[in-house]
Amino acid sequence: MRLDLSSGFLFRPTSQKGGILNAPLLASTVQARLIKYLSSLGINDGESVHGFRAGNSILLRRLGVSREEVTKHIGWKSIALVDYCTQVEKVMSSSTSSDALARSTIDNRSGSSAEHLGNTFRKCNILSGFTAAFLDS
Repeated sequence: MRLDLSSGFLFRPTSQKGGILNAPLLASTVQARLIKYLSSLGINDGESVHGFRAGNSILLRRLGVSREEVTKHIGWKSIALVDYCTQVEKVMSSSTSSDALARSTIDNRSGSSAEHLGNTFRKCNILSGFTAAFLDS
């Protein structure tokens, strides 16, 4: 594409004609595109770019990444924002769903952590042994 990345913005918006602009990619642009894609798939439940940032922060903290590293990786302006957005006192307790996610990547006996996590979700998604409910007589 012959785009010089030595200066300017790493993530840039595109023009109406498909060219790449030398301008910052705004969060509102990313949010609008996220809504467009999810809506076209029929799965838009109000997700937000901020939700992905917060969710990633929670997952990283549950995996043992330090607050300082999460701050740098996600791009939060302060460590206090990591604490606020991850709601440490609510989400970080060992009885939460985030803890279950973190545990599912631990004690991986074969393959990568991502593969192990995928296999865990696939096993949970096989709905067997359930009694059908809400059946019309």
